[in-house]
Order: sequence, then C-alpha cells, then structure tokens
Amino acid sequence: MKVVFLQDVKGVGRKRDIKDVSEGYAKNFLIPRGLAKVADEKIIKNIEKEKILMKTREDNLDKAKEIIIKKLNGKEFHFYAETGEHREVFKPITKNDIYDAVKKSLDFILEKTVKEKILEKTRVNMIRSLKELGEHEIEINLGGDKRFKILAIINQVAITENSY
Repeated sequence: MKVVFLQDVKGVGRKRDIKDVSEGYAKNFLIPRGLAKVADEKIIKNIEKEKILMKTREDNLDKAKEIIIKKLNGKEFHFYAETGEHREVFKPITKNDIYDAVKKSLDFILEKTVKEKILEKTRVNMIRSLKELGEHEIEINLGGDKRFKILAIINQVAITENSY
C-alpha cells in the first residue's frame, strides 16, 4: 500500500516521503496514529509540488546568503565606547550589539521572509564581549557552512567635563 508520511518514522520514512508499506502496517499502525495517510494521485502531485517549492526556497536562501557574504565579508563595523583614565571600556560590546549592527546592514535584502529566515539562523561567534579599544575580527555564521568575518572597531568616545 502506498502511503505518504505525515511525520518522521524512524527507520521507515521521513515526513512527506511516499513509500510502499504492507497493508497491515499501514492500517494497523501508521494511519491510526496519524503518522501516514493513503497516497492517492492528488496527494502525490501535491507532495511533489511542495518538494519543488521547498527546494526553490532553499536555493533562494543560499543565494541570498552568498550575496550577504560577498557584501559583508571584511566590512568594518564601528562601535563607540566610553572609557576610563586607563582606556578601559566601561560598557563592553556584546554579541547582541554586533548582531544588531549586522542586521541593520542587511537592508539590501528586500524580501522580508528571506531576511527573517537568514537572521533566525545567524550566530555571532565570540567567546566573550569586547572590552578593549581597537580592531577585533569576528566570525558571523549564517547557518551551515555559510560564514564570513567582519572587523569590529571599538573607538573611544570623547568625554568632556560637562557631560556629567
């Protein structure tokens, strides 16, 4: 009996797979538990269309990630921090600060859903917050093997006596 899997079933099939299974297994186990349903021609065509659509979306995401890497790899991001007498940074630059700066620089991606999908997988690879003035190379991971590096430059903010 030909069924389409509605969920992953370990060792048998993955969600949206269309497979032949024994009639007893389908009627007594898969279908009653909502793990699969009988695959007719209409369902098979819909599944194939879904798979093509998903592949297209994945390809579009990969293309957008490549464009981001080309535009942002090696780009300088400037951050400004107040410092003490000995140039110690009072408020360190965090992963979130760098993430927000990268996010703002993605304005060239016009499609909102593509941008959101990329941002939900984006990770800033830093061990600790940046507490020193100067240049810091930071790796940004867009998911999978899509990575690039930016240069985070922390500059000193001039503090005057009247600023307090």
